[in-house]
Amino acid sequence: MISTRRCPGYGQTMSNSESLPLAPGCVVVRYMPSEPASPERAEENLSLLSVEERQRHGRRTPSARAEFCSAHALLRRTLSLYADLEPADWRFSPDAMGKPGIVNPPWDRSLHFNLSHTRGLVACVVARDMGVGIDVETPRRSRDYSQLAERVLSASERARWKELPPSQQPAGFLDYWTLKEAHLKATGTGIRSALDRLEFRLEGADRAHCRAEAGPGGREPACHYLRLRPTENHHVAVACTQAAPPRWDVSGLDP
Repeated sequence: MISTRRCPGYGQTMSNSESLPLAPGCVVVRYMPSEPASPERAEENLSLLSVEERQRHGRRTPSARAEFCSAHALLRRTLSLYADLEPADWRFSPDAMGKPGIVNPPWDRSLHFNLSHTRGLVACVVARDMGVGIDVETPRRSRDYSQLAERVLSASERARWKELPPSQQPAGFLDYWTLKEAHLKATGTGIRSALDRLEFRLEGADRAHCRAEAGPGGREPACHYLRLRPTENHHVAVACTQAAPPRWDVSGLDP
């Protein structure tokens, strides 16, 4: 089930007493344009970041700073909708595979998240008791998609991709690329999994099925996938690790 809506933006942060329930099986997806915010909004976003995030923000090029700041502020505000913690108070630390997790002590370890940003769009995903991953991409003229397809796509994916008209191949490649990235983020396997060993078949306008390599225990993780096209130029893929189909709660926000 997918619940999709358009929201006007966050406005004022909700107080702690107004936190919302996040039911098991619900996957919350939030995305918004990363267009340059007003000076007041940009300053507010930056104030929410930790010292370490501000350092990473400062090392980026000027054009990438707004995306980074907007994405991390979006995640912090989204998390605070579902917990009694202010956006600036969240603390994160990477696990052994480099995937960030919540480390506020003491804390409910059932809450999981992921975020992604690209030119023009930022997004995050939040859920309980399941791994989640999200990836956003936009086509770039500088990319050699033929070379990437040979390296990243499985044989069957590559065959289907080559059947597309040349004008549609960049978008077609990103359909697969974002799914693979979201899958690796959700399962926490990172670069240990070769991308061409994850074989996806697109289903309808917004779903996909993956035939993945077996995990360390010899079993493939049970995953579900959602594909979104927030704009003509942006591709979003979301993955979650649970056996039962999730309830997708998707919102597009104004900056």
